[in-house]
Amino acid sequence: MTEITALSLFVEQQERNRLRNRLHNLVEMLIAKLNIDPFGKQLVIACGTGVERNNREAILVWLNKAICCEARLDVLDSELICQALERHLQHCIGH
Repeated sequence: MTEITALSLFVEQQERNRLRNRLHNLVEMLIAKLNIDPFGKQLVIACGTGVERNNREAILVWLNKAICCEARLDVLDSELICQALERHLQHCIGH
């Protein structure tokens, strides 16, 4: 029983790590494609909760909210995600 529990915990951790890596890679793609300063703070209010240290963290918060679950991440391609962020920024800050 303990082996099964340990194995399932390991598998869950691996899945969380895989999702985290996918999200971080998407954030880096968005930063590059939209020419966003990852170390600036311009998007902290527009994309984040207001406590993030930089644009990179704020975009990760936005992405987590926009995606909501890994199954949706599998359906959306990177271009659609990029367009969604552009629309969000236009709505929030008019750029």
